[in-house]
Amino acid sequence: MTTKLTPLRGFADNDVRAALGRIVMTKGVYDLTHAAHVRSLVSARALGDTLVVGLATDESVRRTKGPTRPILSFAERAEILSALSCVDYVVEDDAGSTARTIRAVRPARVCASHFGWINPADRADLESQGVAFTKLPRPALRSTSEIIASIVNAEGVKL
Repeated sequence: MTTKLTPLRGFADNDVRAALGRIVMTKGVYDLTHAAHVRSLVSARALGDTLVVGLATDESVRRTKGPTRPILSFAERAEILSALSCVDYVVEDDAGSTARTIRAVRPARVCASHFGWINPADRADLESQGVAFTKLPRPALRSTSEIIASIVNAEGVKL
């Protein structure tokens, strides 16, 4: 399957950017992609013409979530996101340098369910460059961690 994984340098060309219209960006791990992920991606996509998803690298996921994560590799997660019609592009994102990724993509809007991952100075700098930040409601559905816990704690289930 062809993925929508795109190098960051692809967003540097102004003619390409003009063709993309209003770019919206979101970021995440998307490990064991589930309904809450899809709802958030659809909500983000509705705010612009092009949705770019910053996908956390395997190394950055291990640093933030521990040695047993991610469950799915970066390539698998990129392929799953690429299959979603609401996602236009996927870019590699390393937790801790997301502000740099945003600067390379230069979206009009960044969407997330929380913004604890960006320091106030980077956010202020990006806002001064015209990037708007929109908090998306967190769907009242299970998280990946909750899904994993239910599998691990299931009794008598053959996997």
